[in-house]
Amino acid sequence: MARRQLQLEEPGFRCLCIERVCKLCRFPFTPGMKIVIGAENAYESKPFRFPDDYDYELSNEEWRLCFRSCSPLCSHYDGSSYGFHVECLAFARRFDMRFFKMLNATVSSYQPLEIDRERRHKHMVGLITSRIQAKYRKLPTEVWRMVAEHLVPFYAIAALLSLSEIESCREIDACAKAWATYVNIDGIRYIQTISNTPIPKGEVVWDAVSLGMRDVLYLVEDHLGIRQVTTNPGTPQFPSERVKSTWWRSVPLEQRQANLCTDGYKLRAIRSSWHRMEGLWPEPISPPQYRLQSFLFQWPLPYARLIPLELNDPTVIGYSACWRGSLISLHSHRLNEDAEFFHEIGYPEDGPVWTFLAMNPGETVTEIWRRDDPEFFASAIAFRTNTGRTMIGGQVVSYLLKHLHRWVRIARFPEKGTSRMFFEYSASGIHMMSIPLQKRFDEVGPCPTETAFAPGMFITSGPEFHSSASLEDVVEVVLCESDDDAPPRITGLLFRYKNGNHASVGSFRPCRDATQLSVPPNSSALFLATKFESRRKRVEQVRVLPPDEQNSLQWEEFPWDGILEWWFRFDDCRVCHVLERDDAPDLFSPLEELNQPGITDSVIVMGESFVE
Repeated sequence: MARRQLQLEEPGFRCLCIERVCKLCRFPFTPGMKIVIGAENAYESKPFRFPDDYDYELSNEEWRLCFRSCSPLCSHYDGSSYGFHVECLAFARRFDMRFFKMLNATVSSYQPLEIDRERRHKHMVGLITSRIQAKYRKLPTEVWRMVAEHLVPFYAIAALLSLSEIESCREIDACAKAWATYVNIDGIRYIQTISNTPIPKGEVVWDAVSLGMRDVLYLVEDHLGIRQVTTNPGTPQFPSERVKSTWWRSVPLEQRQANLCTDGYKLRAIRSSWHRMEGLWPEPISPPQYRLQSFLFQWPLPYARLIPLELNDPTVIGYSACWRGSLISLHSHRLNEDAEFFHEIGYPEDGPVWTFLAMNPGETVTEIWRRDDPEFFASAIAFRTNTGRTMIGGQVVSYLLKHLHRWVRIARFPEKGTSRMFFEYSASGIHMMSIPLQKRFDEVGPCPTETAFAPGMFITSGPEFHSSASLEDVVEVVLCESDDDAPPRITGLLFRYKNGNHASVGSFRPCRDATQLSVPPNSSALFLATKFESRRKRVEQVRVLPPDEQNSLQWEEFPWDGILEWWFRFDDCRVCHVLERDDAPDLFSPLEELNQPGITDSVIVMGESFVE
């Protein structure tokens, strides 16, 4: 198969996206690994090495097809195909050709996160190790674990080849007694089929009731199928807050008959009427609870996983937003929380950036705004609080393009009491939100206003984030260090003020082990040690007293007054000082004062702009 850069507009060719996982073992491709691509009409490419970029791989001219490796953000414009590890394909062919039919069983209804694959790999290594060691006891566990690492993909394929085919669609009586059979894949039980008549090895999933006594079925499922069906969920046993691998779906019953849909090997869906309850939830949602929710989305997403964002809980100290082109994730932070959460969503190679919106004592979120964008569901999001403060996160657009974007209030919350909303949990970004039903007669306040006081002045072009905070009355500085650099760089700061308020700049991620610097009375300024290399600038050290050593670092001094502005990217930053806000230049939009009574850090703006 010849390789060349192919222009998308070349006539007669379609570019199919290849997911970065083997269709047989469902483990990822790595650059340089030999793979085979499958295409339409059971065509196969010759083995080639998986690329480390997004170059197109052109196949035989007769196919008139080309292939490219895609990312989690890809929309598969021309369609998608599949690939195999060369070793996996050779192993599967030792049995028979039925593995092509078996591929339907490996189709993911949603893209699993990397943490799901790691969990699956760890489980299979442990399972294989224990079985080998039980039969061959002569060698230590460490040796058998090494053997198991090599056998994992073949074990996964063998488990699929052992499945029995079933009919793809059938109808059952949802009010009559029902039995279910199960299949085991990678140590996980999935429902194979459900029947109203007793079947060998079948287990009762629900008892008979009269018509009208049962209005909903609750399903527990993951990306490969349904693992549990119940009519009375009781206290949810899973998923836990940390292990987001299984989800609840509610199927409303408006008639006795329900349709079962399978992939030929296991149950995939249960449908009862045209009315569907969208989304997968971390807990059972009844029809009355569902009707109290309002949904915002770019397009219907039946397999969107929705997780809660807790708002106005007294233990919440702030909210984090993850950005990679668009809004990827939101999170409510509490004191002494570990940093494990930050590794669940983001792919380090794609450069996710985290921004932190710090809440002050007694402050609550009363409004959430979303800015429309032609490409993204949420190019920016804004939190407005009961003190009148507005915190903005997202893409900062040029004043010349302001007419293409519009701020819309999506939710209003009471000042007292806890609230919550739901958003899509996906590495490709948030495309769907669920919020409590809003009253139409609520008055809408002024739209959020984005401001910046000094240019970022980056040398290279690309997305930029902006943040700012007051330097007056700072009593403590908390450092955020990167965990992917040696030595670690300072990616952001959190300022704590004399009156108890907080503000963050840069890419700040709260961590209970973060370094804290108390500002002594004799401190005159904040000192940042910066280093410039490979056309990028980074902050290496932070001091609150004049440094004794100079070394090769360049120290910058910022007096304890005015405003500190921190422009940043995933691997670059620029820091500047604005003494007087009234003298700041108008860069992105008309400078408007926000009503923020009693707030020391008068403006906090976090955003992203594209500088050519």
